[in-house]
Amino acid sequence: MKTSFSRSALIAMAACLCVHVAIAAPQVGAAPADPYATGVKLLTARQFAPALQHFNQAIKINPRNAMAYYYIGLAKHYQGDRAGAMEAYSKVVSDFSGSDACNLALRGMQSIDPTILQQLGLAGGATGAGRSRGNASGAVSSGDDIVPNESRVNFTKEHNCMILDGRVNGRSTRMMFDTGAENVVLGMNHIRDMGLNLGKSTQSVNVFGTGSGGPKKAAVYNIELSVGNIIRKNFPVIVQDEMDNYPIIGQSFLYDLKFSVDNNNNSITFQKRTGQTSSQPITANDVPFERQGKELMVMTQVDGRNVPMWFDTGASWITFTQSQAQACGITVPDDAREMSTKGVAGTSRTRFTRVRSIKLGPVEKRDVEVGVVDHSAQPYPLLGGNFLQDQQYSIDYDRGVIHFGRH
Repeated sequence: MKTSFSRSALIAMAACLCVHVAIAAPQVGAAPADPYATGVKLLTARQFAPALQHFNQAIKINPRNAMAYYYIGLAKHYQGDRAGAMEAYSKVVSDFSGSDACNLALRGMQSIDPTILQQLGLAGGATGAGRSRGNASGAVSSGDDIVPNESRVNFTKEHNCMILDGRVNGRSTRMMFDTGAENVVLGMNHIRDMGLNLGKSTQSVNVFGTGSGGPKKAAVYNIELSVGNIIRKNFPVIVQDEMDNYPIIGQSFLYDLKFSVDNNNNSITFQKRTGQTSSQPITANDVPFERQGKELMVMTQVDGRNVPMWFDTGASWITFTQSQAQACGITVPDDAREMSTKGVAGTSRTRFTRVRSIKLGPVEKRDVEVGVVDHSAQPYPLLGGNFLQDQQYSIDYDRGVIHFGRH
């Protein structure tokens, strides 16, 4: 499974921000509260000073709690103590190399100092983050692109994801349509299977993602990429050594498009953006989104709690990290169904449990299965395919809304 960042304080957040979490007073005779779990709840509620106290207590109990150190940096980051945040992040990077906390700390450091990865010798070019993500930097297209006013593409569904036909330098390949990926990503195995020779790349990126292996190096190449009647020329894409899944079509392909997904007819209709903000009012079927880099962040309700999530058509399931699930009150039973998943950073385990309700605007799903992944650098939970697979929706970047239903 799965850049440039804006709003540094938000980007560094790794736990889901369940707004207004009530912290109950301990009952007489009850087991002592876990200071780490309490710290996560306090951080979620933006009570930074007491959160710091609890994370420091958690470290005294377990000096190898890497996420507690990371959250100390995050809390200081939110308080505006950039020097203190950098010190805490640096300790995570030096003491817990390759961990999820390390990946997140690097991102927090980069949001304070964009040159930090070059200083640490971790980036040969731009830096990426996320599930099979990276920032291919530079212009996203050439002036020779062919972008019609409208183009309709059919897809098939596999594991709740949309798989469609694309062409790379004129060679056909199947690709996954992934709104949760910042860029177009392929594996060198895909390049070989298409019989292409891209030569030697002069630019590399670090890619963070699901798995326990830490950041991975990937190369950047410029190619011609076609989907339907849309042709991107001299288009930068990220190429990893190997990918077990399909090549990914991410947000960099969509920068001048808006699109509608019809899950009844298994089709996506792309339309050229006008660049003009519509005066059309927001309706009950419109869900505003916020851009986090190129990602789409939407506010959902999980069992009645407000939880920001990434709108992610490339994730098969609604997915939380362990700390995000814990902060949202989601528990995973000992006998939970589980499976091994492969991501850009290696193999990880996903265990499944159920929540009572997940709601996004006019759409509510009850008794929903969600996955909790052992290793991932995702800063927000992923609103994946098992929530979206039966919906009709349009994403309008000019208006900043996702419209559910037909216009």
